[in-house]
Amino acid sequence: MHYHRWQRHGDPLETGNPGFGVPAEERFEAKVDRSGGPDACWPFTASRNEDGYGGFWDGERRVKAHRFAWELAHGPIPDGLDVLHHCDNPPCCNSESDKHLFLGTNADNIADMVAKGRWESPDRPRQRSTGERHGSVTHPERVRRGAEHGMSKLTEDAVRQIRALYAVGDTTQDALATRFGVHQTTVGVIVRRAKWGHI
Repeated sequence: MHYHRWQRHGDPLETGNPGFGVPAEERFEAKVDRSGGPDACWPFTASRNEDGYGGFWDGERRVKAHRFAWELAHGPIPDGLDVLHHCDNPPCCNSESDKHLFLGTNADNIADMVAKGRWESPDRPRQRSTGERHGSVTHPERVRRGAEHGMSKLTEDAVRQIRALYAVGDTTQDALATRFGVHQTTVGVIVRRAKWGHI
């Protein structure tokens, strides 16, 4: 794993390596979309967990992106308090508008969940949206596809090249994987259009 990272990204100890010596604040700002303006949600565009919260490595620890945004704008978070969302948009990192992030206790968070109808209890299980009500259908603009996805290693042009080269029949999936720096299974799902189907 470490060898492949070195092969893809270069020696992390070289000062010419992108990201080497760049302050955490600059790396974080590059991953936040502020294009909606000062009162809009500012989504974290890099990796997110299954609940939609962004994750960021600040150089010492992995923190939730909205917590890091709050600390950048307001300083350390006092013990016993959490950073909560007025906007109910987990990737949002807008700590400058009072319409988005605010400090509160765990009790405040639970009260907010109850008030907004998101409380999950044994006698009232959480309703997971499926089918036409799923978030990928109701808000397709929020779905990160292809090169926009935080974990993507390929560009759209590279995917087109992989498909074109494989269609000619002069190369194997293993050879293409080596050439483009990905695993053979990745090439397999690309040529079958199981992934990157929007291209």
